[in-house]
Amino acid sequence: MRYSALWIANYFLDKAFREGVEMTPMKLVKMVYLAHGWNMAITNNPLINEQVHAWRYGPVIRSVYDTYKVYGSNQIRQIFGNPSPDLDPDTRKVLDKVWEVYKKYDGLQLSTLTHETGSPWEKSYNGERDTPIPDNVIQEFYQNL
Repeated sequence: MRYSALWIANYFLDKAFREGVEMTPMKLVKMVYLAHGWNMAITNNPLINEQVHAWRYGPVIRSVYDTYKVYGSNQIRQIFGNPSPDLDPDTRKVLDKVWEVYKKYDGLQLSTLTHETGSPWEKSYNGERDTPIPDNVIQEFYQNL
């Protein structure tokens, strides 16, 4: 099942607020992207119902970026929009694992991580802001990890 990218973002924000983990817009966008990639690698299904784009600083999910960009490089202080619906148990397991592994990194570190040689971003980015990153390219990369 595909979910709204904002629902996934808000799931991570809820966890960040509960655990006292700083979450900037850049970090949030990268967390949703990583969850999408790992979900496809593990379940063979896309997580979000939105196209991922290659921007200068890495993969971007437009709805998450547009919603939380008001915070700039500062910590997000509130959740906008609806909270996440009940997620199926397999999705929740993937999201919780992604959270545990990546919550310790800041946005710049996650941006660097998503710029690795051979990454979906590197294969897709051509200097244009809204270059799509195909799901099959993301899935193949995370399956190979």
